[in-house]
Amino acid sequence: MDCTVVLKACSIKFHSRLCSNSFLSFSLMSVCMLFSVLVLESNLISTARAGGWSRTNDPRLMEIETGLGSFEYKFSGLPNSGRLSVRPWTDTYWPTCRGGIGCRWQGEVSERTGFLNVENKYFTKEEVMHMNKEDLMNLAPCEKFDVARCDYPSSLVGAGTGIFEGMGGGVLRRKGWTLTQFEDKRVGGLLHGLAERWTGLCHGWSAAALFFEEPGCINYRNRDGVEVPFVCSDIKGLLTFMQGECRRAGNEFFVGERSSATFDNSDFNAEGRNETNDINAGAFHVIMANRIGKLDKGFVLDVTTDEQVWNQPLEAFESSVIAEGVATPEVSAKGAVREVEILSDVTYTVEAGASAQPQNEADGEPEASFRRHKQYRYILELDKDDQNIGGRWITTYYPDFVWSFPKVNFPGIFMELKNIYEQSLKNKQ
Repeated sequence: MDCTVVLKACSIKFHSRLCSNSFLSFSLMSVCMLFSVLVLESNLISTARAGGWSRTNDPRLMEIETGLGSFEYKFSGLPNSGRLSVRPWTDTYWPTCRGGIGCRWQGEVSERTGFLNVENKYFTKEEVMHMNKEDLMNLAPCEKFDVARCDYPSSLVGAGTGIFEGMGGGVLRRKGWTLTQFEDKRVGGLLHGLAERWTGLCHGWSAAALFFEEPGCINYRNRDGVEVPFVCSDIKGLLTFMQGECRRAGNEFFVGERSSATFDNSDFNAEGRNETNDINAGAFHVIMANRIGKLDKGFVLDVTTDEQVWNQPLEAFESSVIAEGVATPEVSAKGAVREVEILSDVTYTVEAGASAQPQNEADGEPEASFRRHKQYRYILELDKDDQNIGGRWITTYYPDFVWSFPKVNFPGIFMELKNIYEQSLKNKQ
């Protein structure tokens, strides 16, 4: 579903304790990206035009990721259909109100006689070693990951109290359970139930579903001999967290802007909605046709046009020409001489809830219910050279924005996740 974090460079944090990696390689990459952005900014300032796409929804903001010059803008040179070679997978969006990946989605851990921990959380090594298979299965994804890393204290100081260590600013926290404690803090601790029901980790899920093959299941034995049962959605949840929360600031590619409006789409016509700085229709078509149709590279779109954010991975499109005509000077981009009316059927993946087993369709199987289709109708504005320089929406429902950021490759403590994930893939074969 949505995310509370809008993917803007100024708002993305890098969690060094969980995801520390080579600073040098990141710095070199950031310098190269900064240079591309500065060049693009200069070009946008010099080519700004009334009626065309603005500085915030120029498709070149996404083209930077694949290299300036990699996009085709000539209408006749763009494919009219495309589908990713690897389909994104579905999962829950790990809602904040249920504790994110701290949710014990398969059931609770039993409070059996002999457990010292009255909180039924942040267990000691002794308690973990005495858990039965059902208890281990019912742990949350972040808890299973901490157990896989043997990231738990060996004893308690007082029943239910845990061992604490000082941190900067006088803040105290328990030893061990690094990811579990981090996630508990991220969702607001005991107050997580007050979060809006649409908020969660969909920004991580939608990107991870594009980057990673759907995982399988594995019984992973840790160094203490504890066999941790990871099922499919446990691993998906961890990939979702890593991709969403461990990305590098400054690596985001974002076209369009998030709307802060609250309304029913039926109350607005397309022309009125353009005032909210949502993605330009021409920019959307250029990005979709190039990334999906030419480059086999997915991206994410916010499918709603109001303040809620529903991030979904786009996987396919099919476009057809409905009508053609001369440009309308009053509303078209400066320099436009021709208009083409387009109807595009787009396919994206939605959340279907957590599952113990993989859910993607096998070859030849009918399309699953979590594949959704939506038809967008819009006008492309073309110049004398057949170059797409702008566009206008006809349908009143269309994306707020589209975005992408690079794949996160198991930094820091997530090297353990790489082992878990890769072994789960082997178990699918």
